[in-house]
Amino acid sequence: MGGNIHYNNSLYQVRVMNMIVYQPKTEEDRKELRKKAALLHSQAVLQYIQQLSCPNDQKQALMEELHTT
Repeated sequence: MGGNIHYNNSLYQVRVMNMIVYQPKTEEDRKELRKKAALLHSQAVLQYIQQLSCPNDQKQALMEELHTT
């Protein structure tokens, strides 16, 4: 199952694909899934900020602002 490019510009590409998702059955597994999702989200935000074309001190200030909110 290959995905088709749904949106493409100079910053990112979004691919669309069909997926079957199964919910975790136990609370422990749900907590683990939430942790993994949060880690993935934070990595995406960090990567996006690193690619910004502003000075590093502005990137650092943005990261600190995100950390405190």
